[in-house]
Amino acid sequence: MKYTNHYIITLLAAMLVGCSSTKSDSSFYRAESQIQPGMTKQAVYAALGHPVRETDRKVEWHGPETKIGGPSTATSWRVVIVSFDENGRVAAIRSHQEQK
Repeated sequence: MKYTNHYIITLLAAMLVGCSSTKSDSSFYRAESQIQPGMTKQAVYAALGHPVRETDRKVEWHGPETKIGGPSTATSWRVVIVSFDENGRVAAIRSHQEQK
């Protein structure tokens, strides 16, 4: 009986770990949360990597694709747009989810 209880507890713990979101563990999402107004452009590039789009003052990054939904699985990704001031420092940060 004692081994059965340990087995059940281990099985439940494994199930809970399997249900945890990888989104919060992603280095992109951790890096995004660190971006703050006043940071230099170089620091943002170092944190988020190569951007998808870039203009004079706005730069856009896409996070990794994640699968969502049930049988008809779709994908979504995080879009982060950072606006820089004339000194190359973060003026604003916007982000949202996009879905295919």
